[in-house]
Amino acid sequence: MKKSIYTLFLLICFFGATFGFASSQVFAETQEESCAQNQSYTQPNAIRVQRIIDDKITLSYILPANSAKMREIGILEDKISTFRFFLSIYVSAWANSFKDRLCEGVSLQNCVYWQEFDGVGFSLIFDGLASQQKFFGVQGQVGKVQKPNEKGLFFKRISVSTSFPIATEESAKSLQKICFFAIEDWAKEENIEDKKVQKLTDFLQNCNYIYDFSTPNRTLISDNMYFEDEVCHHFFVKNLAQIKQNPTITFWTKTTNKPVWCLSVLIVVLVGMSVAFLSIKIGQKRRKN
Repeated sequence: MKKSIYTLFLLICFFGATFGFASSQVFAETQEESCAQNQSYTQPNAIRVQRIIDDKITLSYILPANSAKMREIGILEDKISTFRFFLSIYVSAWANSFKDRLCEGVSLQNCVYWQEFDGVGFSLIFDGLASQQKFFGVQGQVGKVQKPNEKGLFFKRISVSTSFPIATEESAKSLQKICFFAIEDWAKEENIEDKKVQKLTDFLQNCNYIYDFSTPNRTLISDNMYFEDEVCHHFFVKNLAQIKQNPTITFWTKTTNKPVWCLSVLIVVLVGMSVAFLSIKIGQKRRKN
């Protein structure tokens, strides 16, 4: 009887642990596969905020040049290059507005053209979280973080919501205006036809806003993720209407709730032992009779 009960205990523990581990692995692999299929982060007509956490924290702001759209409406390559120059002037002026706020542990990278996104932007580089907190103020956050929400029994999900970096319709439109000013000055200088200028501004008015948060932490999950060079990128895409309606984004982690699993296994073992004990006792009683 003792051997049977001991064997039952080992089998239940083995299958319980295997199920918990396998379920976590399947979730992680499924999440990675589905997120890798979503590549909309590369869309060109977008105003971007990119935050990279590595040895340092790099926060980049990138405005679209929309070179492909310019070619589509018949603008020549030399004039497209000139527009990038005009856009870089306005973006550089925007970057220089941060110089008075620079402090120890914070540096400003010059305005450059990002070929990957066909955009012009600059970066703020922080030595660590402390310097970022000092730069942005008391809260020290790019967005306001809400209280974590925890739910789930066997698999615990802890989600945290924070504000989208471009959190208001006003701030979103102010970034658009930088592009509009560059288009206006460039069009006057290069004698661009009004019809072409209108097409370009109409296209820009429908731009999206993208936040790309990159970290080596692979336990953090979001609805849209992709993996590149051992780095996990979380990206969030919103338009003006979505920013106005719901300017929040959500991250979460999902882990096996080990105490619940252990308690469940213990209960099953106790029930199994009780059933086995009663079965043996009943069998012994029948043989005596």
